Amino acid sequence: MIGYYYLHINGDLIYKPTIVDSDPSYFDSDFVKKYWRFDSEDRNDAWTIILEALMLGADINRIKELSSKWGLTLEDFCKFAQRTLEPNEELKKGIVMFASAILGLAEDDFWKQTLERKKNENYTTTN
Repeated sequence: MIGYYYLHINGDLIYKPTIVDSDPSYFDSDFVKKYWRFDSEDRNDAWTIILEALMLGADINRIKELSSKWGLTLEDFCKFAQRTLEPNEELKKGIVMFASAILGLAEDDFWKQTLERKKNENYTTTN
């Protein structure tokens, strides 16, 4: 499924179908903080939307809802991190917020568990 999510200034993260492609100025509004193209088959799209929206002040309950719906877990984050060569500043801040608000992990614990999973994955794939 391909569409768009946009972050409203009230913190709501709202989905719109691709029909908005027919109106290039659809998201040109004082009410839109940012918008993203979304392909439900692309894990990077899901992670980018969640992490950037968190950093920009999205409603935490909506973030939790979408994170659950899209299966955004610590394990999935490790895969995302391998595919993302160098995250921008918004993603870096969003990662820390995701760890705390969604996974309930302190930043140090989050990175420790991420590194442990990566080490275990490397061990199992090379041996």
